[in-house]
Amino acid sequence: MFRTIANYLMWRVVKSKFLQLSSDFIEIFKSYYLQAFNYWRDSDQHQLCLMTTSLKFGIPLSKVFLDQKFYGDSKKLVRKKLKSVSSLRCLKRVFSR
Repeated sequence: MFRTIANYLMWRVVKSKFLQLSSDFIEIFKSYYLQAFNYWRDSDQHQLCLMTTSLKFGIPLSKVFLDQKFYGDSKKLVRKKLKSVSSLRCLKRVFSR
């Protein structure tokens, strides 16, 4: 039973990371998947690249974008507007009681 659970966990790891392995490992995984599920779909390398970039660099890239779009006093203005919206929400809650 322990061996079965260990194998299952190992294949879960391989399934989540197999596209990052060499082509030899991908072929082994493909063979396993075809035997186990009688199904296989080749991955789209472009889609994988976009997904990985988004997961790993989403926040830094967002910061670069925002720094380019908002500069100087515009950051202070946005903070002020957000603060006033937050204040309006608080007032609305107080008066709705």
